[in-house]
Formats: sequence, structure tokens, C-alpha cells
Amino acid sequence: MNRNLPVPVKDEAVPYLQKRKHKENKTTLSKFFLILLAVVLLAGIVLCAGKFGLFSFLAGGDAEQTTTGSSTETTTGETTTNLYAFDYEKLSEDALAILPCDLSAWASGNRYHNQTSYDVESLSPQALEVLEQDTVTVLVVNTHPYEAYSEDGAFEYKDGSYVNAGSEENSVAAVAKAFIEALAKRGIRAEYVALSTTSSLHSYEAAYEALTAALAEYPDVRYIVDIHRDILLDDDGNMLRPVTAGEAGTMAQMRLVIGTDADGAPYENWEKGASAALALAEKLTASYPSLLMPTEISRSRLNQHLPVTVFTAEIGTCGNSVEEAVRTAQAFGEVFAAAVTQTDTQ
Repeated sequence: MNRNLPVPVKDEAVPYLQKRKHKENKTTLSKFFLILLAVVLLAGIVLCAGKFGLFSFLAGGDAEQTTTGSSTETTTGETTTNLYAFDYEKLSEDALAILPCDLSAWASGNRYHNQTSYDVESLSPQALEVLEQDTVTVLVVNTHPYEAYSEDGAFEYKDGSYVNAGSEENSVAAVAKAFIEALAKRGIRAEYVALSTTSSLHSYEAAYEALTAALAEYPDVRYIVDIHRDILLDDDGNMLRPVTAGEAGTMAQMRLVIGTDADGAPYENWEKGASAALALAEKLTASYPSLLMPTEISRSRLNQHLPVTVFTAEIGTCGNSVEEAVRTAQAFGEVFAAAVTQTDTQ
């Protein structure tokens, strides 16, 4: 979704070497002093050799080690080092960084990002309706089809140059396609609802009309999934790239967004849609613990007042690559399919 929500990047602890303090030997016997001096010199040689990696071959490790990264729990339960390391010295003049970071609910300890005054803690997850028909039962849409991702390997950008689509292959349309393909592998038929929207102006109205027409064409539809990508910056204007490690490679972190009537637009029983989103969030967290960012509680209804269950998903930010977002869409599709067919994700 096209917003600017600064998120501070937490400082990471950097490993350091603590100097040892040697007690002064107060003995007056010269022979003991000479022995102690020899031991200290030998210890100093060993410590220096170890510090510079001269003995690293004994452990089969590399002589050079970085101290800029941290160990982080991943979606696969493994530990990865330096996924979030960044070298500011490689930035071009006047460029801002695209910073890899962990914004997961698991790491922050926050389940929600609540933009309303509603008490969402009182809401309970609700079992999702099971899909059984061999017809189109899911619609997938990009309300903002122009939203796109950074090039793979990008580490900097110019202020204000947020990525919009130059081609579908680098946009949220490619991510939606990956999601649909993941559903198809598990026997769920989904249809993509194409939009020609080029800005956020009246975008939800245009999506509402297109989705209403699609619901008339496909009467067995029970779910709509609206896929976006976010814009997140830190206080210095650096673009945030929320990532976690997966078995197939780095994955963009994602979030679900719950619509409400807080802005005054009518949306009866929004709590029902919220409970469905919470159930899906639980499934995602169970399968991929570090994939999901805190669920956002929006003031807007986000077309979730349509007559079927609507999930709004933000997969990555414009700092992520489309490859990272596609991997996440595939995992999202796997978990979604399991949830609505009551099958295992394996």
C-alpha cells in the first residue's frame, strides 16, 4: 500500500574483544618473576595469533570474521548470520540506503499495529470457511497494480524515487501470479482480476466495481485476496527492506491488514473479517515464525465490506526485490490453501 510509515531500525549489538587484566606478581623472588614473565609473554603471543586468525585452520573456519551482523531466528528454525549487515561506505554520494531489517512480530513482540481506538485484543480467531467446489472460489486482485519492487541486489536509492511498475514482471502482479500458482498446486482455482489503475486516487472504488462484477461472474467465490507492497522508511529517509531467511532463499516479510469503520465509512460487522484475518495470521506464524510483521488495524475498510471474506496482504516493501516477494507469495499461498481446505502444509 502506498504509504510512508517510518519504522526505526534498532541498533544491533556489535561483538567486541575485552582486554584482560593481569594481576601484578608481588613476589620478591627473582626466579618466580622470570617464570611468570615467560608465561605472560607466551600467553600474549597465543592471544595475538588467535585474534588475527592464525590458528583458524585448526577449527576449519575462515580467518576473517565480520562484527557488523547479528544472529537471527529464521523461518526454517535455522540461524543465519549477517542477513541484516549493511556497509554504508559503499553508498554513492547523495544516495540513501536500502536497509535489510527484521520487522517481524516475532522479533518485536508486537502482534498489532493499531491505527484505531478499537480494542483488538478482545477479538478471537475464527475458523475459515472450507472450500470444496471444483470451481473458481478465490479472486486475487492488486488494487494498486503499479506498485513495484527494487532490482535484485539494490542497496541504495535517491530520495523520493519510490519504485513504481515499469513492467508486470517487477510488480505486485508477478507476486499475485505466484500466489495463484501456489493455490493451483493444491487444487484451488483462483481468478486474477486485472485493473488499469495508475494512482491511488479512486483506486478502491475502481477495485470495488471490478470485484463486484467478478463475483457475479463467479458465484462460488468465497475469498478475495488483495496483494500490495508497502513503503517503509526510517527517520533518516533510508528505505527499509524487511527480510527473513527461507529454505529457497531470502524472503520478504509480509503483513495482513484488517479494515474497520473507524474513518466513518459504513462497514457492518468488521469484527468478523478481523477474526478471519487473525486465524490466517496464526496459521502463517505457525508455519513461518519470522515471516509475518505485526498485523495492521486500519481506519479504512479497504473493500473488506464486500459480501465475501477479503484479505488484504502487504508483501514486502519497495526496498525488497520481486524475487523475495515471490518466495513469500508462494509460502502465503501454501498456508492459505491449507487453512481453507483443512489440510497440512507439507
